[in-house]
Amino acid sequence: MRGSRGDCHGVALAVVIYALVTLSLMASASFFLAVQERRSARSLLDLVLTRASAEGSADSILAFWNTLAYNAIPLSDSLRVQVPAGGGLRTSVVVIRLADSLFLILTESFKRLARQQVTVIIRLAAARCGEPIMNHMQYSKRCA
Repeated sequence: MRGSRGDCHGVALAVVIYALVTLSLMASASFFLAVQERRSARSLLDLVLTRASAEGSADSILAFWNTLAYNAIPLSDSLRVQVPAGGGLRTSVVVIRLADSLFLILTESFKRLARQQVTVIIRLAAARCGEPIMNHMQYSKRCA
């Protein structure tokens, strides 16, 4: 009798150890998934920030169009423009003159592994007296 009672305690110990191992595996799997979700969310945030920075830089160039500087660019040549970016972002803006009144604005923004590029083509038209210059810009935007 004594031997069968000892076997019963041994089975209970094995069941408890099995339960603890199973719970610890579930906890470590949950921790791993939480870490992966955090990394994924951080990457997505960086991607959204770089996209906003690239689009904002292109819009900034359009809003503050420097006619004297950009009209002085020779045909098929480019001018690198400084655009401030904060928060660990690096933004590069290049204005390329394609024809007399046709310009290409290429903006790229980087943060860690995220990279976004926005390309804008604009055609300038002659302004009439009293009308803002933005009414005479035709542009199309392509995001990559």
